[in-house]
Amino acid sequence: MPVLDQRFFQGDERIPPDILSKLYVDSPSRVQPAVANRLGWDGKLAGTVILELAEGGATVRRGFFSLLGPLADQPVVIPAYKIWAGAARDITVTITLPPAEAFSFLDGTLASDYMDQDEINFVVSKGHTPILPTHYRRNHITGLALRMLVHLAKGSNGRGGLAVKLTLLAFPRDVEDLREEGEATQHAGWAGIKIFEAESPLFPAAPLGQWGNPIYPLLYRHSISAPCTATNQELRSAIAALMNTACTPTACTSTAALQRFWDSAQTDPDSVQAGQPNITWPHEERPARAEGENKQTIAKQIKGEKTRISR
Repeated sequence: MPVLDQRFFQGDERIPPDILSKLYVDSPSRVQPAVANRLGWDGKLAGTVILELAEGGATVRRGFFSLLGPLADQPVVIPAYKIWAGAARDITVTITLPPAEAFSFLDGTLASDYMDQDEINFVVSKGHTPILPTHYRRNHITGLALRMLVHLAKGSNGRGGLAVKLTLLAFPRDVEDLREEGEATQHAGWAGIKIFEAESPLFPAAPLGQWGNPIYPLLYRHSISAPCTATNQELRSAIAALMNTACTPTACTSTAALQRFWDSAQTDPDSVQAGQPNITWPHEERPARAEGENKQTIAKQIKGEKTRISR
């Protein structure tokens, strides 16, 4: 499978101190616009990698993907029957997409968490008349959830430069109903209806030929008295591990195809598989862990931190 060109990964210099000092963020999973601004963000759609440092700052606990910036200037208008089976053809749904940072990626992959119906700004209309939520069921509107999936854009090795492709899927259930469909709904390969796609650069870009990576990671530390002392290899391998969770979305073009997928998945949950992107991030080995830092300890840390972040 094609990987990003090695020209993106030359050099092994340390990240310059004046740059490093600007990379620290206040959240392990989301970038504040004020932080992005000090790194020269242009206010447009961008993808970032945040690395959560372990106590002491010498190792990376885990990585998160994060988006920021506007997704679309105009609402997305879709015939309701393309999402909900049985909806009349004169019913439409208008979805005002939120800022990209509204999508969280707390599982540490490039598939976002589900955005639930109550978090989505949408209006269902029959002709020019809005349908009240109390009348959704009688019009076959059975709930709504959104999920963003991210992978490297096909042309990243070309003249267009490094970019990621974003695909937004819609699901005709709210999050609670999706959970009742089974654990397979949490898989990145769970099928939905594609309603939006875009490409964005990765930010902040790093000069080629310096520290051996085309982007700088943003860094979350547990104490301001513990600066990042992780090696280049530690940081680069953590970026690679996160970027290699990418998969292509399972996007259905009709409710009939979606229902066939869901029926098959309920019969055989193992049949839910993620597609492979056309281009991937090269793998980099992680440095050996310090003595005494075993997998059980790391697992406990991750479990505790995920509970904290979810609150």
